[in-house]
Amino acid sequence: MAESKEWEEMKKLLIEKRNYLLSKMSGKNSVDESASERDHGDDSDKATASRELEMNYILNNRERQEIKGIEKALHKIKEGAYGICEMCDEKIGKKRLMVLPLTPYCRDCQSEVEMQSKS
Repeated sequence: MAESKEWEEMKKLLIEKRNYLLSKMSGKNSVDESASERDHGDDSDKATASRELEMNYILNNRERQEIKGIEKALHKIKEGAYGICEMCDEKIGKKRLMVLPLTPYCRDCQSEVEMQSKS
């Protein structure tokens, strides 16, 4: 399938978001390195630095997952499969995609997935 012109604006937004996340992660990594090099201060300072490193790791992990989702969505746009539900192969509503651009499922299939995960 060929890339659709229909999703050009979404592609642009996804690329901007990916670039923003990558630059944000790059900045955090330099902060992490300087925080981990701090060997001075009392136990309270060290505990605070340790918590900061842990929080940055958690945030970086979320951002890495979001970047993976963006890459997957960009690949789908390129292949002409963006906006198609991965479960039922029906179109995902444009309004839903505008709010949740990385969603792999239509509303009905998402509800089904959520119900299955609760049981």
